[in-house]
Amino acid sequence: MKVKTLKKFIDQKEKVIRQPGEVFECTQERYDEIMAKNRLIEPLKEVEKPEEEPEKAEAPENVPDTTKKTTRKKTSK
Repeated sequence: MKVKTLKKFIDQKEKVIRQPGEVFECTQERYDEIMAKNRLIEPLKEVEKPEEEPEKAEAPENVPDTTKKTTRKKTSK
């Protein structure tokens, strides 16, 4: 299960320092073991949000096209 750290603590079993907001995987048994010491973690609810696509800006009407190339005539001297 995925869990999120609420308070900084030393995870001696994994030999790491867990920082607030850190998400990590653990078994239900490990979760119960950590919770027995103190409320240091919480289960992470996995909610998949669809990625929002940025809105496409519509081209305003009656705007001259500036992508056309203009050529100049060479004048001879």
